[in-house]
Amino acid sequence: MKLVQIYIPTEIIHYTLQKLGELSLIHVVDLNDGMNAINRPYISDLRRYDKINDILSYFRDKIDETHVPINNLKPQHLKYLSSYSQHDIDELEQKLINLRDQVEHLYQSKQQLEKQEIELTEERWVYEKFDSLLSTIGVDDLENDEATALMSLEEGRGNGLERFQISNISGIISKRLAEVFERILWRTFYGNVIINISDIDELFYNFETKEYEKRCVFSIFAHGIEMCKKIRKLANSLDLPLYDVESDLELRKQHLEVLKTRISDINTVLLASQKTLFNQLTSIAGTLEEWYAVIMKERHIYKILNKCKRSQYLKGGIILRGWIPAYEMDKLQEIVEDIKTNIDRNTIPIVNELDFDNEEPPTKQETNKFTEGFQNLIDAYGIAKYQEINPGIFTVSTFPFLFAIMFGDSGHGILMAIFGLVMILLERKLGSMKLNDIIEILFTGRYIILMMGFYSIFSGIIYNDCFSKSFIFQLKNSAYKFIKQPSIGSKFVTTRGYKEQGTAFLFGMDPGWIDASNMIVFMNSFKMKMSIILGIAHMTFGVCINVFNDIFFNKKINIFCEFLPEIIMLNSLFGYLCLLIIKKWLTDWTGAVAPSLLNVLINMVLNPGHVIEEEYMYFGQSIVQVILLLLFIICIFWLLLAKPYVIFAERNPHNKWAKWRYLPIFTKSKFFGGGIEGDHEETERLIGSQYNEEYDPLNNDDDDDDDDGELNDKGEGEASSSSSSMNPIIVEEFMPRRQKEERPFVDLVVDQIIHTIEFTLNCISNTASYLRLWALSLAHSQLSSILFDKIFVMGFADFIPKKLLPITIFISFAIWFFLTVFIMCAMEGMSAFLHTLRLHWVEFNGKFYKGTGYKFEPFSFEQIYKDEKNAQNPSG
Repeated sequence: MKLVQIYIPTEIIHYTLQKLGELSLIHVVDLNDGMNAINRPYISDLRRYDKINDILSYFRDKIDETHVPINNLKPQHLKYLSSYSQHDIDELEQKLINLRDQVEHLYQSKQQLEKQEIELTEERWVYEKFDSLLSTIGVDDLENDEATALMSLEEGRGNGLERFQISNISGIISKRLAEVFERILWRTFYGNVIINISDIDELFYNFETKEYEKRCVFSIFAHGIEMCKKIRKLANSLDLPLYDVESDLELRKQHLEVLKTRISDINTVLLASQKTLFNQLTSIAGTLEEWYAVIMKERHIYKILNKCKRSQYLKGGIILRGWIPAYEMDKLQEIVEDIKTNIDRNTIPIVNELDFDNEEPPTKQETNKFTEGFQNLIDAYGIAKYQEINPGIFTVSTFPFLFAIMFGDSGHGILMAIFGLVMILLERKLGSMKLNDIIEILFTGRYIILMMGFYSIFSGIIYNDCFSKSFIFQLKNSAYKFIKQPSIGSKFVTTRGYKEQGTAFLFGMDPGWIDASNMIVFMNSFKMKMSIILGIAHMTFGVCINVFNDIFFNKKINIFCEFLPEIIMLNSLFGYLCLLIIKKWLTDWTGAVAPSLLNVLINMVLNPGHVIEEEYMYFGQSIVQVILLLLFIICIFWLLLAKPYVIFAERNPHNKWAKWRYLPIFTKSKFFGGGIEGDHEETERLIGSQYNEEYDPLNNDDDDDDDDGELNDKGEGEASSSSSSMNPIIVEEFMPRRQKEERPFVDLVVDQIIHTIEFTLNCISNTASYLRLWALSLAHSQLSSILFDKIFVMGFADFIPKKLLPITIFISFAIWFFLTVFIMCAMEGMSAFLHTLRLHWVEFNGKFYKGTGYKFEPFSFEQIYKDEKNAQNPSG
């Protein structure tokens, strides 16, 4: 990775940034990091393009509402779009504003016509339903008392509505509010009104909720002016439309015909308006993506300009700083040559390569389709520091392997591998589609699924387990000889297995153990011990990786202060336990009781130097265990004190306790020395002056003068030899030298105390954590056995008639296969995946991986376009 600073003259700023965005070369550094967004130089231009982008988003929303197809643009075709000049952008902006005004006018006209049509349709339904509502009230006799008029109407007595001044209030109400409205009227007027409600066989569009809803016609009969006012006020509070219906039948019929004519006329105008709007949106949809891509480019070019600084010493132009991979420098030079050839020979960008001693470069991990999924698992934990060892390389193998230890079943592995292989074969089709979140995750990890399936097939062969049965090797190939013996006092016959001397099964687990009565006890012991061995090996490998990081980053003193105590501490107890496990496996315990390794380890700590007869395994066991226990204790203090002491000695070279730091073993050794010639010279200078009280290594004027002279000579040579380099003053102005901040010594001591406590406890807890390999493997095996024996085998039961056997076999197989796929492969697979992920993130990565870097994110139009399109359509 190289840090470059580019001076771009004003005349070619736009063209240069456009080329950089098309080629995706440079990770731009924000030179205005401490500046508020509102004070940045190009904020006004950026706001302008944001407004244009809002217009395009408005068009997209209206096009989606009318279901007009949009001509899609592939991200890789962005580079082939014709470039727009500033004059073209101005014309496009004015054109988009005019188009938006036209669309808004058409849309508002359409919306007003739709509202008028709905209002007229509602009034038409009121007139059509009014007669039927009125017919429910029969009039037989006249009553002289006006106060009893409503009661007469309810009882069907009364035919003189005009005589008793009965008023009618009719309108439209949503069906979900009809019951509430009726209850409110009843409780408000104590039953002195009659309300009739009738459903409408038509759906109405609600402009507020933007949904279709059912509505009803209501007609209220009441008497008295005050009562009618209250009813109208109540209806207005619920925003209910009310209509005055004529009491004369002929007038109602005439008004109904007028309504139908008006509705027909509005429908004609509305169709014409909708067609005009549709044609306008169709024409916009044809070029919408191209306009969006052009504005997206311009908008992000100004975002990059806001990260640059304007030159003060050169006439116009900007200074851009960024990170670029070393192998991409040729492409950057091609941009310069292209500008020199096609734009202006005398106006070209000036590229300067800068030193980045105290700058932290971004990390770029090169991946392909196969490694992308594994790298995503590591990036979710943390981005690797620049040039730090990437755990993703090892994860490609260790992740599916540890998964298969827990998932070990050849049959289930075959199903998983088939699923991954199908997605790989269809990756071109699936990659061009917009998938939902779950399918997108599975598709991204298709190669992980394939590898987990292959490794599960292998581990299933090792376990001799295929759908919980030994289908791969037959019982006759077993190294055990089985003899049937009658049980004493019982009519049953017991089958016992005896291993033949000098024989062993060819590969994997002997099939004689499958379906044996003590199979669970044996497999428990085997898988638990295997989990401990694999866990210690995995963690030891993680600790060893620290050595390569320390050597590369020139922190070789960490090898002595951290790596050695950590590796000894981890293996003095638990590495020793792994050796005891192997020793126990290789020893023939026939005729003897095998010792309990758990008791051996406990007594090694609680009762050092004493080994009881039942735990004796080899000669000199007590002495070895005492030495290992002492090493474990010594390494705790070694890890705690060594590094702070070394830092203290480096910061206080005159202190009498720091003399050891300048012995030849530390100054000349390739393991503990700096590894650089300059460091040896500095060390020799400190050795020769450490007894001189007046000497201060921080105020050595002679060396500083020499360095300044060399710097001036070097600067003059570079200025004379390179025509493309900038004035050193300009570089210094925009690239201030950052002094490496020195952390307080107390903070370093606290960090080391925390690290020591954490590593010591993790030696125990992380080892126990790897026992999940045993636990999940046992649970998976037993659950698979239950599904097979209790579901699939039931289809072959003796009590089932032979004629029904095909049906029962088919049903039992279908149920067993369904549960196998969704429980054993999907749910158990997800469980094993998460446990494997935890083992890598915590137990493995925690031993060496810092993950404190940041990702290399180049200025790329293609990637920006993809991200924005995904944000617009998150659910596909």
